[in-house]
Amino acid sequence: VCTLPLERARRIGHAGCIVKRPRMRPLFRLRSPIARHQLLAFIRVALAQPGSMVVGRVLRKHVELTLQPSAQHFWSPHLSVDLLEDGEHTVLRGRYAPHPNLWMLITAVYGVLGLCALSAGIFGFSQWSLGWYPWSLWMLPGCAVLVSLTWIASAIGQHLAEPQMQELQQFFERCMLRASEPSPVHEPEAL
Repeated sequence: VCTLPLERARRIGHAGCIVKRPRMRPLFRLRSPIARHQLLAFIRVALAQPGSMVVGRVLRKHVELTLQPSAQHFWSPHLSVDLLEDGEHTVLRGRYAPHPNLWMLITAVYGVLGLCALSAGIFGFSQWSLGWYPWSLWMLPGCAVLVSLTWIASAIGQHLAEPQMQELQQFFERCMLRASEPSPVHEPEAL
């Protein structure tokens, strides 16, 4: 869902939106005329505001954003943005993902199921080539069902995290809009 009017989106170089269909770790890429140090300064100020639901870390070329621990649940999103200078522009590459610990768990489940399917396939075809009943091939559909259930659980989790994902997106867009506004002092103001 795009939350920026078209003319404001063009002004800050916004070219991507959160995709409605479920995707593993949605990615966006923006090209902005705003200098990296200026964007980072506005994000730091916005994170320091009392009452902000968004917390995070701002490094030299990277920003990590998530929600306050009191607002988090199992599927709460995590926004990771790399800011790279490209001539007069700043290229922003962001990725929405579950917390890194949860993402590792999901990856490990896929890996274990993949290894189980590979082992069952090798063992089953070995049984079949020896003329034995290939009972281990019955594990292949079971692994496929478990992979499907894991994907469905991830899609449900992404759906449950969508309001929080939009909150992170809106926070980031507000920072970009404030950084794109001309300021006579050239200092980040409170959001």
